[in-house]
Amino acid sequence: MPGQYSQFVPGFELRSANDNNRIYLFHHLLGEGAFGQVWRCTDLSSETEVALKVVDCNAVGNESLKGIEKEIELTAKARSAMGKLCPKFYEAFRVDLPDPLVPSGRSFVKYLIMSMEFIDGVPLDKLIEFSLLNETVCAYVVYNILLALKDLHEKHIIHRDIKAANIMIGKSGRVVLCDFGVSRLLEKEAQALTFTGTPFWMAPEVIISYSLSQKSGGSGQVPGGMRAGYDCRADIWSLGVTAVEACLGHPPHADKFARMPHMVYLTIVKDPPPTMDMAKFSDTYRDFLGHCFQKCPDDRMTASQLLKCRTAVFLTPLAVFSLPLRHEWITEMKEYEKDVVKDRLISNVNT
Repeated sequence: MPGQYSQFVPGFELRSANDNNRIYLFHHLLGEGAFGQVWRCTDLSSETEVALKVVDCNAVGNESLKGIEKEIELTAKARSAMGKLCPKFYEAFRVDLPDPLVPSGRSFVKYLIMSMEFIDGVPLDKLIEFSLLNETVCAYVVYNILLALKDLHEKHIIHRDIKAANIMIGKSGRVVLCDFGVSRLLEKEAQALTFTGTPFWMAPEVIISYSLSQKSGGSGQVPGGMRAGYDCRADIWSLGVTAVEACLGHPPHADKFARMPHMVYLTIVKDPPPTMDMAKFSDTYRDFLGHCFQKCPDDRMTASQLLKCRTAVFLTPLAVFSLPLRHEWITEMKEYEKDVVKDRLISNVNT
């Protein structure tokens, strides 16, 4: 990957292919993965800090490229549905640049560029590497993600990869749900059948849907009251797993299957719902997790129902407004993330 993206370096300037006079100044690499790189840049036309996703169209293949284009569509739809709970989406465009691997300059590479809001903060999973969240802070995060999911699901969009790594916590305490790369836009009453997500966070119906959909004889019914197919309530199970992850430092079953995460599928489908060490949680917290961990999706509450039921006591006003006052531990975490030393805890989280 470094070779194909070697022209993108700090100080590089990229002009938008859209008719908007935007020029992006590259600062530093934020991360990279199977689909490309993400850079922190400045939009010189507005002096706005942005996160720029750069994808080599030839390297990812047609199917993956279609998936990324779907991500663009869903991110724009999610932003319109979720407001500040989703990063702003600015623009997307394709651009041909000289191939850095061909010195003659006669060969060009087509890149897909996505410009999105830069969130000055840290992913929730990095935050809990330093210190587990107490229930008050966790309630604040859960409350905001429930609001995001309520809006998202009303637009018939399943996120399909809810986990701490896809939740950003800004310095101001803003909670942002990110990464719509595996989201699916559903027609009303439709059922998704694809096998997508991250093992420990997957709902039971997601795991069984792909393998059993062809065995259902077209009826969609499978043993145990489950269906071949899943809907937005799969995200609620994943949110419950994330709530456990934030308090315990890992999702259920991770200690047993840490080296073989894909072995957890059978456990999630056949075993009773996760119980963990429930003594560590308050009654309202256990009540909330119980609603999330209903094995049959028909028995599982929606985001809207969770916000209205008595479990909402767990989401107290104190919790809702506590995190913005604690932004200093986010700043401190970012400073020490660059160091090898990982044993310093952010004491403010547990006070």
